[in-house]
Amino acid sequence: MLFRPLNRSVIVASLLASTALPASLLGGALLLTPALLGTAQALTQDVVLDALKIEIPPKADSKAVITIKKVSVEGTNLSKDEVAKLFDIATSPDDARSIVAKMTAAKISMPEISIAFEGKNGEDLNKGTVVLRDLNAAKVDQGKVGKIAFGGADIAVKTGDIDTVKGTVGSYSIDDMDFSTFLAALKSGDLSKATVKYSKVSFSGLDLNIADKETPAGSPGGNIIHVKAGAANASASYEGDIARKMAGEMQSVSIEFPKASAAGKALASFGYDKLDIGMKVGAAYDPAAKKMSLDEFTFSGVGAGVLTFKGQFGSVDPSLYTGDKDARIKALMGMDFSALSLRFVNAGLAEKGLAFAATMQKKSADALKGDITGMAKAVIPTVLGGDVGKKVAEAVAAFIAAPKSLSADVKVKSGSLKFTDLAAVAKPQDILPKIDLNVVANQ
Repeated sequence: MLFRPLNRSVIVASLLASTALPASLLGGALLLTPALLGTAQALTQDVVLDALKIEIPPKADSKAVITIKKVSVEGTNLSKDEVAKLFDIATSPDDARSIVAKMTAAKISMPEISIAFEGKNGEDLNKGTVVLRDLNAAKVDQGKVGKIAFGGADIAVKTGDIDTVKGTVGSYSIDDMDFSTFLAALKSGDLSKATVKYSKVSFSGLDLNIADKETPAGSPGGNIIHVKAGAANASASYEGDIARKMAGEMQSVSIEFPKASAAGKALASFGYDKLDIGMKVGAAYDPAAKKMSLDEFTFSGVGAGVLTFKGQFGSVDPSLYTGDKDARIKALMGMDFSALSLRFVNAGLAEKGLAFAATMQKKSADALKGDITGMAKAVIPTVLGGDVGKKVAEAVAAFIAAPKSLSADVKVKSGSLKFTDLAAVAKPQDILPKIDLNVVANQ
């Protein structure tokens, strides 16, 4: 199948947001219990909307239509008219926010949502569809959702009769979602304090083919950018609006560019046919002690290696998470650290990088190794000075000779150092008396 470039991107966003129990009377009100129970049942109801069609007001060169086969809302405190307003383009943003903010429901389900759009750019007419499947939300309670999930989506965009974007997006879910403060921020107009909390996020992946507009369709190997993502997940626990523990992992994202494209040629010259990367992060924060521990921040690449950063930070004011823009910048500038660690485990990147640089400089790889080693032994001791400089130079030289791993650890000898103090240092030697610097290779 031939692909041609998509001249115009179309962004479609959808928002789905979130039983009141009456108090029972005691004593002599016992006789009224049946009536009270009847009232309680009347406070919630099931609402069904069939065959909804939402036409987005067209602009000069684009239009979109959203079709929802069925909306089922079980055990809700909203009337049918209020539910319908959430899907009415004429409803004002303030009215929609107010309805969502008060809404409770045991379950919301939409088996299928189809979004059809088109946009014209010059003589080209781009048409596309996005079909979302099995959208569900459970335990909706005034800006909080016990779980929201959808089963996946199919995406197809054409320019004329030629596919320009085609693929699938996997299932996605969020547990214990809380966007009540976000709704409050919308009402106040101050989005700097808007937060969306969750306990767990899961994503099964995606697989997309995208036409490269810079590469002709008839080029050797075609003009398709293939993007594929594996499973990803994240988790968090909170104290108020502050995340105390956070963790996340993206197993793999691969991007394969057309061989004839500029990016494809650049990767090939470096010894790769595609990018294939992953990421993992884990951190903890103690707002009372104002300490943050970055336990892991790792990037990995197939055929490249693994780069991991860790750190222990202090004077981390809670306003970094809850303040406005100025307060967050101030909190960031006031942070300090007591330990930092950086480690690279090579899995091919060092060799490929050396070969690429040697080719560019028209030298052999061994000759370039000698040049870099000589430069490291000459420059690093001059910059750092003393025995520390010599040890660092020896470690770098050992890594260049046999690139397996290279680690650098910094520990503050007493207390901590502010990042602003580092910025004020004129020479690296001036900071060395305050820290222990340890650089080792191949261990």
